[in-house]
Amino acid sequence: MLNEILQAAIARIGQLLGEGTTVHGTAPEEGTPKPYAVVGFSEISEKQMTGPRFLRRNQLHVRYMADMTSEAGAAAAYEAMDLLLEGMRTLTLEDGTLIRGTGLNCKAAEGVLDFFAEYQMFLVDQPEADDNRMGSVEITGKEFEKSFA
Repeated sequence: MLNEILQAAIARIGQLLGEGTTVHGTAPEEGTPKPYAVVGFSEISEKQMTGPRFLRRNQLHVRYMADMTSEAGAAAAYEAMDLLLEGMRTLTLEDGTLIRGTGLNCKAAEGVLDFFAEYQMFLVDQPEADDNRMGSVEITGKEFEKSFA
């Protein structure tokens, strides 16, 4: 499930930021041209709810490295901030599942933009299916036999 969320986030961020920005799922090599974004999870937690349900919180972290050598680069960084805040409200997974982001926030300092969003979902712990749960049941007795005569 985490890989599906990560792939959906990488694809969505690529759409939002356009062709001039490369989006990575891991740290890029030294000397990668700016602007680029690195996407990953900063925190994942799970809390058991009533019965077999669990609430999973996935905090996504996007680090956008802007080209701050010019006024246009600084303006592009603030535009990226705005695009991420508006565009990452929901993610569509590969199977069509829509998940909503909460707690979206951005921080910018020294040419680095950090964006955070939390995607929550309920999971149900399914017990393993046992096709032979009761085994063979045999009913005996005179009362039972008389009712079908």
